[in-house]
Amino acid sequence: MTGESPDSGAVAVEEDDNRLILEEISRLIEAAGELLPPQGPISAFAFLNTLQGMEHLPFDEGMRRGGELYNCQPYLNEDQYRQRLSQGRITDSDLQAVVSELLADRALTPVSHETTRADLWLAMLRHTLRTGPAEELRWYVAETQALKQVRPEMSPALRENFIDSTRRWVLDEIAPHSSPDWRSASIESGQTEGKVLRSVRLLSDLIERFDSNSISSWDEETWEQFSLQALWRVCRDGIHRSSLAHSPSIRIHRYRDDLLARTGVDSDRLVNDVLIRFCAPFTDQGFADWALPCRESGFFNSFLHLYRDTSRSPEKWLRGLSSELRRITDRHLSPLESIAESLNLLAIPREEWSEFLIKTLLALRGWAGMLRQMEVRGDRVPFPVPAGTMVEYLAVRLILDRLAIQYVAARYLKHRGDLAELRQTLKTDIEPHEPGTTVEERAFDLFQLAQLLGWTPRMLF
Repeated sequence: MTGESPDSGAVAVEEDDNRLILEEISRLIEAAGELLPPQGPISAFAFLNTLQGMEHLPFDEGMRRGGELYNCQPYLNEDQYRQRLSQGRITDSDLQAVVSELLADRALTPVSHETTRADLWLAMLRHTLRTGPAEELRWYVAETQALKQVRPEMSPALRENFIDSTRRWVLDEIAPHSSPDWRSASIESGQTEGKVLRSVRLLSDLIERFDSNSISSWDEETWEQFSLQALWRVCRDGIHRSSLAHSPSIRIHRYRDDLLARTGVDSDRLVNDVLIRFCAPFTDQGFADWALPCRESGFFNSFLHLYRDTSRSPEKWLRGLSSELRRITDRHLSPLESIAESLNLLAIPREEWSEFLIKTLLALRGWAGMLRQMEVRGDRVPFPVPAGTMVEYLAVRLILDRLAIQYVAARYLKHRGDLAELRQTLKTDIEPHEPGTTVEERAFDLFQLAQLLGWTPRMLF
């Protein structure tokens, strides 16, 4: 018999789980630190590689990752490249060579009828495809010439075949079956082949709108407009029925981004204002008139000491900070434990921790990068910072983030629940725009390519 309590085993397991969680968070922060700007306090000119943290990646992947993380444009935009194509600085043979190299044995794979995958890629490179949010595209389709005249790049031969093919399809297969009885027929009833019935249901009301009684005398202009509107319907119908209709967009949520989109208020500005004022004396190299209290005890403890008695702060969003810091002090939470608690309170799923911590560190990347350099290269400065400063900075950042988020949500959204409820509300209410994820966006890409490549409504249907 031992003197252990029945619950001692469960406690040991929980402690092991907590230890593994803290070790994982520590590793993720260390990896995220590699993406911060690698500069310390400036004492001499030095060349800095902004993408040093992406050196392990292939060049193109590193450039794209850098553009995503730092919210910048790694390359010229497509229109600028096409301008150089029109000027002859890039030649069409250059495009063909690169596409052939990238696609290799897939280059001649048929995509649609006589169109190969190489043809498709080249069309997308040579010509501008209009993109935008679904609402903008709906307006564009309704208010411009998009459904009235084919794209000017469409050759006369392709235009003639495009219109003639649609005319024959409508007159031979759709118009004869466009009566109300046919449209209400069941595919299972055996009255007609399902494919024909679906085409009737898709286009019969469009035929009536263009005046079905005079269809035999429609002029070329009318058939052009009808063909384009039929093409748009076929594209939307095809995308809607495909697995691409509602492809999920993968996006790591920061409350700040969603709140900014919803309220126009930037919670990062509140947090950064406090952090900048604190980081400046913490990184001081002996030039300030006074020293930051308790600096030698580290970033976390110094911040707790300085802000533990701010219950009467003139800044309303900070009035809960002192009680939060006292609670953390009373529970003897370490910086890593505080980070784990913040991730839990913010309801960040474990699979999102890495990207979330990266984005949080990059929210004030200049000061965060300086702190990290003073920690890992303390030999370069007269007054280095203690080991673990990067972790301590992030712990403080997340505490302030939580308070700022709660304040903005309460004041501007009247949200009084916890942060987990707020996260769900924001995910439900805000539909982030991701290029090519809605039916309209995907369909409009297809609509434009069909004209460039000579795909007719009948062919796509």
